[in-house]
Parts: sequence; C-alpha cells; structure tokens
Amino acid sequence: MFENLLPDKASGVIYSATKYSGQICQPILMFLILFSFSRAVAQEAPGRGIDALRIENEVKLSVPEALSDSVWNYLLQAYLDGTPDFLRNHIPPFSYQVATDSFVDQYYDTHRFSLLQLRSGARYRQRFSLSGAGGEKDGRELIQLKMDSEGSNALSRGEYKYDVEHYQKAEEPLDYHPFMGRVKRGQRDELIGRLKEYGINPESLSPTIRITQIRRRLYFFTGDRPFSTLTLDAVTADYQGKGTHFHELELELNEIRYTESQASEREAMEAVNNLVQEDILRRFPGIVQDQTPKYNKAATAIGISAGASNTRYYLLGLIGLLLAGFLFWWLQTSRR
Repeated sequence: MFENLLPDKASGVIYSATKYSGQICQPILMFLILFSFSRAVAQEAPGRGIDALRIENEVKLSVPEALSDSVWNYLLQAYLDGTPDFLRNHIPPFSYQVATDSFVDQYYDTHRFSLLQLRSGARYRQRFSLSGAGGEKDGRELIQLKMDSEGSNALSRGEYKYDVEHYQKAEEPLDYHPFMGRVKRGQRDELIGRLKEYGINPESLSPTIRITQIRRRLYFFTGDRPFSTLTLDAVTADYQGKGTHFHELELELNEIRYTESQASEREAMEAVNNLVQEDILRRFPGIVQDQTPKYNKAATAIGISAGASNTRYYLLGLIGLLLAGFLFWWLQTSRR
C-alpha cells in the first residue's frame, strides 16, 4: 500500500535526461523534437470538477497524541448516539456516517520549494478505504493543486482537481515527468496554466515530502446531501530519510456544497462548524487551533525551510542524462 519513492525518482531521472539532453547530445535533441510531434490529440476534460475552483473551508485543530483516542471516542458518543444539544434545533436535522481511510500524498515542489513558500501544494493522492462509508472510493487516485487563502476568509483555500491516467506507452516528453506524467493528457494544459498563474513552472516540479494518513472520519448529512466532515488524522511524513508524526482534527465543510452556496448559506454552514469547534475546545483544553497546512507543518518538523534547495533529484537527473546518452548511443550503434 505504502510503496516507496522509486517510481517518482526513476521518472524524474528519465524526464531530466530527455529535457536537458539537447545541451549535451544533439541526436537526443533531434529525437525529442520528433517525439513531440507525435503528441496525441488532446481529449476534452470532463465538465464538472476538473480544473474548476473548489473552495475548501476548514478549521484545523492540533491534537496531542495522548488525546487522540479520547477525542475520537467523544465524537462517536456525542454524534452517533444522538445529536448534541447545541445542534438539535438545526433544520433540516443531521444524520451521520463513520469511516476509516488511508491516504497517501506525494507532494511536488520546485528547486527552491516555491509552493511551500506560498503555503500551497501540488500532490498526487491515493485513497484506500479501510472500513465504513466511502468504500466506492477505494483505490481512487487524484492530482490536486491547493492554493492558500481563497478570498478574505482565512479558513478558505482554493483547490483544483485533475484525473490520473497510467499510460502504457510514452507519446510526449511530459509523459516522463514525475508529476505531469501522472495527469491525464487532455487535462495537462489546464494544470500547466493554473500553475503558471502562481508563478510555478510545471516542468520544475520534483517529488518532495511524502505524507501518509490514517483518517478516522465522521460525516454530517442533511437529508442525502453531504454537509461537513470531522476528520481525525494520524499523520506520518518523510523526506530524504527524515520523518515526523503528528495528529490533527479537521472540521471541513463539504467543498462542493460550500462552493456552490450563496453567502447566507455559507455563513450558516460556518456557524455550525464554529459550534462544533467551541464544543471540542471546551472539552479538550489541550487542543489548539493551527491553520498551518500539513505540507508546511511537516516541512518545519523535518527541518525544511522556505527557500531551501531540493538538489537531490537534480543530481539524479544529471546521472540519468549520462545514462540516457549512453543508451541512445548503444541503440544507434547496435542497429548498424
């Protein structure tokens, strides 16, 4: 389930080799030029959800590890055994579902961790259902771009989603890229444009922190419509042999419903989240609000500072360049 980073490293090596080969080996450059002309006709991206802005509104609470199980047990007791008094008069009434999932997020960033500096992130996500609701999403893969502070609301972030496609045969140079190569070809232009809006060169992205989470989740519904989710996360992050572990509780309003709502309904949804937050903080004084994104929190704990250099994969790219040049020479001579 939690495979290592070798596929990302390997694709990064191949992509670096193809991207920079023209600087060293003219035949490889000509090969790339011809290769790019074979690009398949781009498919139309699906309508709803792809490259569409979704506004994520969530409260993030830092939970001491010693309190994690107590918090979860309280949530189950408070909501599954009957709606708490402070929400009992909500119309329509709430219903609830429980699930446990595992998420694996591989983050990508530039040489200078530009997205980290923006408190934003580009990631490849894998989701695995362990128990409860949401089993239909087991094995789902997704590319996500999350940008900090959407509008004036400090709790809101912008989110864009793209489909993952595993191609058996490379047809264009970007197919070798460790991040862009995962994106469905017909959706790459949209993602490239979105990244450039924030000053990010998509080709400069390489794998950085890998975050795995065991997520215990309590879903709120009104009728059959998702309203919000309380997610208690056990987070493990690693990068270049360094790691960290922490817990946090997210009180997240359903992003589709929140994005499509008018201001008055958004305020009503936020009011419910505020009541839930106040109840939790009152019962567990050791919990504090911390809106730091997981990517930034993990980077700080591991010792990565904004503006630091991510040189490891560039060195791998140089090695890959030499190997690619040798392989190209070998293939050419063996055909004679």
